Amino acid sequence: MNVLILEDSLEFIDRLKEIVLKGQLGTFLKLSIEAYNDNFQSIDFSRNYGLIFIDIHLNEYDGMKLADELKQRYPDAALVFVTADDSLVFQSLTVQPFFFIRKECFDEDYELFEKMFVKHYNDHYMIAFTTRSKKVNLRLKDIVYIEVVGHKLNIKTIIGETYTISKSMQDIKKEIKSNKLVQIHRSFLINMDYLYSVSSNTVSLSNGDVLNIGRNYKKDFQEIFQEYLMNGGI
Repeated sequence: MNVLILEDSLEFIDRLKEIVLKGQLGTFLKLSIEAYNDNFQSIDFSRNYGLIFIDIHLNEYDGMKLADELKQRYPDAALVFVTADDSLVFQSLTVQPFFFIRKECFDEDYELFEKMFVKHYNDHYMIAFTTRSKKVNLRLKDIVYIEVVGHKLNIKTIIGETYTISKSMQDIKKEIKSNKLVQIHRSFLINMDYLYSVSSNTVSLSNGDVLNIGRNYKKDFQEIFQEYLMNGGI
């Protein structure tokens, strides 16, 4: 996901980058961050931004007007105002932002924003693919795991459906821009949200399936699992 930060304080840009990359968003999403502290007319509009942080008070620039332009250009992006001026909360509603972060309450507000955004992302992120008979749009949150079977993939869903597609594991990993799906074996890619328990050699999923952890994937998975627990998983 491409992230855009528009903020005239370089110090605050660094702080925001750090918390975004080290928090849940950086853990479970593949992020690319672009930041501007001036020369806002040079923003790279060729990129499709999914998340935009913008300070309402930008040096010699109307942040509210710029936010409105960005909202029109990227209607599906989550636009987040970050400002020290609480009095602008209601005025900002005309742009219909996703969230409003107060700088003096940054840690508290960001934590709440992060929880809301992760839920929003998982509820809305769609994966499009074609089976033998039809085209399917499937929400990431509905996928329990993906299994390699021969030269095809079986996508197992939470409601018990299985979709078979002609793709490789590497192809599907490149297409799905989320670290929620973690490879634990050369044949298995699991959705961490459906992880029920973990033993030394297997994982149990909330649909009742038990999958083996591959020897070559064990170390990386243990590190990811520990980070997942630290961020409130299971």
